[in-house]
Amino acid sequence: ELLPKLLENTIFSSSLVELILVDGGSTDGTIEYLENIIHPNLKLIKYGKRSTYPEFMNLALSHTKYPYIVQWNDDVLLDCTWERVAEEIEDKYSLYNFPYRQENIDNQKIGKPHHRSSCMTYPFMLRDYCINFGIYSRECIDKIGNYDTRLKWHHGDAQLTACAISNGYKMKLCPEIHVIELY
Repeated sequence: ELLPKLLENTIFSSSLVELILVDGGSTDGTIEYLENIIHPNLKLIKYGKRSTYPEFMNLALSHTKYPYIVQWNDDVLLDCTWERVAEEIEDKYSLYNFPYRQENIDNQKIGKPHHRSSCMTYPFMLRDYCINFGIYSRECIDKIGNYDTRLKWHHGDAQLTACAISNGYKMKLCPEIHVIELY
């Protein structure tokens, strides 16, 4: 049920976005659904078996072609345009973080209550410095490497972000970029 919203919010809404989906052996019709969608910016990787979040992310990273990589999940939607996101990109930054705190809001477009991300302003909060939703430059990923496959879920996000920062890459917090989490 999340795929139509994800496709609409990414490749169907902007030519700036390439969407790489890694299938871990789904049996619910996902593959058949995606195989019927013909779009130049959609890549489906049929991995065919369960694995870890970092392994799936690394597989997707190995298939990217653009100079910027958006860290994204299938249960989130951008609450602005991708063109607006592109306006945030500056030469002096290699990381762009869409940090968040959860707020209950209602949105007619989604049709059910959900959470909307916004920038936390509390000092020393890991969430401000861990890219769960945001952008890495391709150059940064090529230099620091991929997700550590020994880690689980968002620990991999935190490790990758910390590795980039410790290697001198600068991060820009983007408080005007909002993400809706569907759960």
